Amino acid sequence: PEYPVAIVDVFHPPADFDTPRGLPFTVLVAPDGAVAHKFLGPVTGTEIEAKISEVSAASATTPA
Repeated sequence: PEYPVAIVDVFHPPADFDTPRGLPFTVLVAPDGAVAHKFLGPVTGTEIEAKISEVSAASATTPA
């Protein structure tokens, strides 16, 4: 699957993002715009896809 990617200025991140404590820093954003998970350090596509599946499953079982 393909997902949108945003590359941001680490010295002036968007207001919704914390200043990274190290690099690389990856933020997984849910469809509703909420931060679903943060990865600090290298991360593989497999790890990101696993976390997307985990977050999707958790949100499917959580009542709205």
